[in-house]
Amino acid sequence: MDKRDFQVIAIIGIVLGLLLLAGGIFAATYYTEILVPFIGSFQVFPYAAYSSGLLGGGAVSLFVGIAYIFLAAQKETSVKPVPLPTDPKQPSST
Repeated sequence: MDKRDFQVIAIIGIVLGLLLLAGGIFAATYYTEILVPFIGSFQVFPYAAYSSGLLGGGAVSLFVGIAYIFLAAQKETSVKPVPLPTDPKQPSST
């Protein structure tokens, strides 16, 4: 895989991870208030069951994105230099 492949996977992982984390926080904190006459009101968290899955998926996606950033940086530094051509004026040692 090329360095750009690692960068694309990293960007997708980070963006998806942040979106899933934001969705998990929203699902955990969103509530509706139901008003019952003569008794009062109570809060219902309709999306609370989805919050753990969203938060877990977001954390894993974010971790994969950060790991691929480091892999792309490692791939960048592991490029071997191209050997310089020999000078035609100097005799070869063979």
